[in-house]
Formats: sequence, structure tokens, C-alpha cells
Amino acid sequence: MSSLDTLQATDIFTPNEFPAWTYVDREQNFERQVLNGLRTPNIILSVSGPSKSGKSVLLQKVVGKDNLIRIFGPQIKSADDVWDAVLDWMGSPSTTINQISTTTTSASSVGSQGSLGFPSVASIGAKTESNESSATTGLQGFSRTRAGLKQVEREIGGSDFVVFLDDFHYMARALQIEVAKQLKAAAELATHQFV
Repeated sequence: MSSLDTLQATDIFTPNEFPAWTYVDREQNFERQVLNGLRTPNIILSVSGPSKSGKSVLLQKVVGKDNLIRIFGPQIKSADDVWDAVLDWMGSPSTTINQISTTTTSASSVGSQGSLGFPSVASIGAKTESNESSATTGLQGFSRTRAGLKQVEREIGGSDFVVFLDDFHYMARALQIEVAKQLKAAAELATHQFV
């Protein structure tokens, strides 16, 4: 985009994208408040406001699109779904199969050599050799399934990633309580942020 004269309406109004041309800085400096909240260890940051008021865009501006792990309340059916959604975002497989191959090789060699000689007449010599080798191959395997919060912590703990649970209010009340417990446990680990 070289100038405002060449912009199309679709360049300016981009649903579900960061509004590069229409982002409005607010007098309350919400960006600074969010940044301060994210820098505070062991907390869960709550950003609330009316629908389409710019909550997601605010977080994207502060955190950066590549560091914002956005999951949605309607996709959460159990508390563990939070971590599955994060692991899905990360591209982590649901099951990992590890195989270990071992090969054992043994070899043996037997040989003999001798000669029989008759003085001033002749000498007769003989040499025999036998080689034998064998190889055995074994394969061991085990599978590992996802480990939920522990795996999330192991893979992205201490990073700049922020888990953003959007539309929390769409979950049933009982599920909200269970998810909140999971988020609290994660926040106590204090190595990454949750919004």
C-alpha cells in the first residue's frame, strides 16, 4: 500500500484482521494497562467490554499476532479442552509413537595353517579359514498421548506466548468454573500469561 489514494475499502475494513488504518488509541491507555498486567506474575488478566469494542484487537496490538494463542469459548466442552486447543494451535500431535531399533552383530573367525616338510625334497603347506557372522535386529516402541497443562508448560513456558480465551461467556456457568480453576493452576506456574 503506497498511499491513501490507492487504498480500497477492503484494505481499510478487514474483518477478523488487525485494523492497520483504523486502530484507535484510547485516552485511558489500555495498551499500557494490558502490558502491565501481562508483566505481573501469577495473575490472569481479564479484558471485558461490549462485543466488537476492540478487545481482541487491543490484545493483538500489545502481544503481537504471532504470540497470541487465541482459543474460543464455544469450542471448550470440558476443562481439559483448553489445553487441547492450545496444543492444537501449536500443531502438537495428539499421540506420539517412539520406536527404538537395536541391531546386534557378532562375528567369529577360525583358521589354521600348517606345513609339512621333507628336508632337501619338498614342502607341502595348507591353510584353512572359516568366517561366521550373525545379526539380530530388535524393535521396541511406545506411544505417548498429550499431557495437557504439563505439556503446554513444558513446550511454551517462559516464552512470550499469551493464551487468550475469547468469548468465555459462551461457556456454560459450571464449565466456566472448571476452566477458571485450570487457568488459576496454570497462572500459579507463573511462566506464561493467560487472558
